[in-house]
Amino acid sequence: MQSSVVDGGDILSWKPTAVTQSQGRNAASFHGRTGMSLAMFSSSVAQQGVESPRTFPRLNAGVKSGSRRRRPKEKDVTGRSRVRFLRSTPPRFSYSRLEKLQSRPRTFNIAQTNTGRPHPLQSPSFLGQKGSVDPVTWDHAFTDASLKDIDAACADRKEPSPTRVVRHHLTNIAQGKDLQYVWDSYVLLTHLRNTQPHFFPFRFPRTLLRRLCHFIIRSRPITVSHFYSLLTVMQHLWDMGIKPTRTQWNALIDFASAGYGTGYRGGFQRSVAMASDFVHDRRPGSSLEDRKIDIMTLIDPTLPNQPDIYTLTILIDIASESLDEKMLQKAILLLKKSGLPPTRITRLSELKFHAVKKRLSSVRAIVRELHEDGMDLGIDGVNACLWAYARSKKYQMTLKIYRVLRHNIRQDPDREAIAQLHRDLEEQEHIHISPEVKPDHATYVTLIQAMSFHGNFSRAASIFADFLESTPRGRLGSSTAPAFRAIFRGFSRHATSRLQLSIQPKHPNSKWNLANLQRFHRLFLKLPRSVVPSEMTLYDIMVAFDKTSDHDIHLLRDVWKELEVRFSPSSGSLFNQPRLRRVKDILFPKEGGGHG
Repeated sequence: MQSSVVDGGDILSWKPTAVTQSQGRNAASFHGRTGMSLAMFSSSVAQQGVESPRTFPRLNAGVKSGSRRRRPKEKDVTGRSRVRFLRSTPPRFSYSRLEKLQSRPRTFNIAQTNTGRPHPLQSPSFLGQKGSVDPVTWDHAFTDASLKDIDAACADRKEPSPTRVVRHHLTNIAQGKDLQYVWDSYVLLTHLRNTQPHFFPFRFPRTLLRRLCHFIIRSRPITVSHFYSLLTVMQHLWDMGIKPTRTQWNALIDFASAGYGTGYRGGFQRSVAMASDFVHDRRPGSSLEDRKIDIMTLIDPTLPNQPDIYTLTILIDIASESLDEKMLQKAILLLKKSGLPPTRITRLSELKFHAVKKRLSSVRAIVRELHEDGMDLGIDGVNACLWAYARSKKYQMTLKIYRVLRHNIRQDPDREAIAQLHRDLEEQEHIHISPEVKPDHATYVTLIQAMSFHGNFSRAASIFADFLESTPRGRLGSSTAPAFRAIFRGFSRHATSRLQLSIQPKHPNSKWNLANLQRFHRLFLKLPRSVVPSEMTLYDIMVAFDKTSDHDIHLLRDVWKELEVRFSPSSGSLFNQPRLRRVKDILFPKEGGGHG
């Protein structure tokens, strides 16, 4: 395979032609908040209906919160050996979000619902998704009469009327573009309706509940709070005599296990419980505490509702995410019992499980079944295969597949070699790649991660260059941020110090040196202002500079100041994370002391 960059020199001097601020969203800048307390609402009413104050206590923003179940241990891939300088004290957790979860206590205590779980209004940790939901209208005459009665009653008692605030939050639910603000309005009105029924005597407009339900379903990324929040709105609809749609049920089944990460097994039984409520036509959440539901009972011709192929595919995908083979077998048996033919997504959901388990024979069998059923593998299927081969350390196979994909967007000069690769992939791996299949950002990120983990700098830099060429007008954006994270993770694992290179110039990892790191770092600082890296990315950058510079304290301080100047205006809380605070304590003991 001919690389467009041999040693990464071309890409490291690349300059962006333009900067976009619309690509991606900044999950780190989201401020998760709870609903307004009654005291705060009274204060707002006293101001004659001004907009509600935005001074709610922060919760676990950006954290997969809402549960205190134990999570499976994850490997720390930053490097096995302890860094002598920055890592003089090992981190308490290998996964940074656990530190966030422990460091931010819950502050809003609400009575629990009949589900036995914490109320969803307790910690709505949405991640700042804006737009994507059209405004709706509702019959104002339905509420105006009640609001006028409230105005008259408050005037007789010489008290300020809350109707302007109520109308403001109803309008926010109908037309709001930020999910967190829309949810805050729903929390306030629901709390007011439950505690002060004379202020809110009418039924909640069903159109607004449907919009809120749709907004939660469409928002990404999905956290644990999405499930409990969607469950609350669906229960509200049910209590009003409105049965949720099949789409809402499928979303609830999917959200029941979302946000916990790969390897979590508790979500599968919770999803089965939600599916049981659906097929038995019960109120959402009625079976939430039932942990002994047999999944095979979901298929019964006598039941009011029957699961469709989307419901069954969701269950198979959740079982694959749990990495529990018995759960996956039960989900597949349920599909066979239903008699519904599996879709391409159903097959790929099963393939994901075997890819994690490094069972290439099972991956080949599923790919062969897809081809025999006349289903195109698609770029998402090819990406799943790339990940499977990378997990099994078959890096040469991943490069062969990538060369064929790159030929579909830029013709390879050696056409005979491409034709031979097609034949080898079809005969040996049963992978058929049509000319219409082109690599996407997931393809590039997967390959860059694989090459960086393997320590192949030249290949990683070459694929990174191809990735930038594929972006519109060569722009850096949110899609390139994971690629930078993979590159810096490679430097933190395979970095070679200047002293080591002076002793052994032909070191196997000689290209993971300080000069190449500085070039990538300068390019990284040119990301758009709307893109804020994760805490782990910044930590990998500091570890990489620590290793390659032989613990040069002056250089490390300069790098830290550059990162603070560049990313602090976009996310002031980014550098307050525990791991980064410990780095600052080491670099600036007088300025950063006391953070522990």
